Amino acid sequence: MEESPAVAEMRRNIFDRRIMLKNIAGCLGGAALLMPYVDQFGSDIITWNDNEDRVSFVKTGMDGMYPHTSWLVLPGYGHKSGQRLAGALQPTMSQYGQVAYAKYSDDGLDVNRLADKIASTFREREIDTAYLYGNSMGGMIEVAMVKRLQRLGIKIGLLVLDCTPVNFSAVRTEKGQGVGLMETTDKVSLYGGSLCRFLIEYPQRMVDDKYSASEAFESSLDKASSSSASNKLLQSESLYVYTYDPFKFKGTIDRGIPVIHIGPQDDEKDNVVYNTYSKRIWKQVVPQMRALWHPDIGHANPHREPDAYNEVLWQGARMMQLPDATQARLDDYGPLRRVA
Repeated sequence: MEESPAVAEMRRNIFDRRIMLKNIAGCLGGAALLMPYVDQFGSDIITWNDNEDRVSFVKTGMDGMYPHTSWLVLPGYGHKSGQRLAGALQPTMSQYGQVAYAKYSDDGLDVNRLADKIASTFREREIDTAYLYGNSMGGMIEVAMVKRLQRLGIKIGLLVLDCTPVNFSAVRTEKGQGVGLMETTDKVSLYGGSLCRFLIEYPQRMVDDKYSASEAFESSLDKASSSSASNKLLQSESLYVYTYDPFKFKGTIDRGIPVIHIGPQDDEKDNVVYNTYSKRIWKQVVPQMRALWHPDIGHANPHREPDAYNEVLWQGARMMQLPDATQARLDDYGPLRRVA
């Protein structure tokens, strides 16, 4: 039986639509495969703005009281600048010295180069004593650079390790896998670029970190801004954490240098680092280390809990008898928390 013209036309239309759908599916699949590369290229344009390490100072109004002493804030993994951390901690830090923060180069993390920049900047300002505060991974960096800073003429008056992992094994599994994957990838990081990191981190902040919608949005937006770490910096930070051996630095920190580890009261409140394990190993590396905790502290989050952090930092400064600490009134913050 001969096919009617209407049926033949319908068959052609169906066949044409199938081809069209296949072409659309192919285009979408190709776009999905290319998205991490396009996102990475775009995020490099947004985030890459400085090939040098920088040291900047926060104006506190009390700088003239401490012409030769300064804090230095070292940001943690995934963060390029310690500016926000320094701003949150400056109420206490400014009572004992000037307040400075490091900004890592977009060209990647180089601890020796960073130490040289810190020392040269401090010497230009006639600062000879540094109190180092390391936020999470920043604590690993500060431990590694102590000896070099001393050789460059900078006296180390205090080390503060804020929820600092002692090695890759101290990073919780879901975070540790991310660091490991980012270390092994070549061009595209685990999260692609800024957009991919934003889309993944936003729900993660709400579910894992219990952030409100607005807090999660603000935190995740950092990943798509010029202040976030470049992909090359993220790769180098991942490699640094992945290969870090704390025992390389055993004996490099003089017993006379006070060291404080800050962490949450409940280890489960930190969903990034195993603090109990880290403190036990750090104690083997730096026997003089003391530990302070606070119930409101999570993972290295002074920007979210500034009152709790300023309380603990103030108590630590008093406990370690930093110069000029007698000017502070401890009763402003209540009794000391447990000291281990």
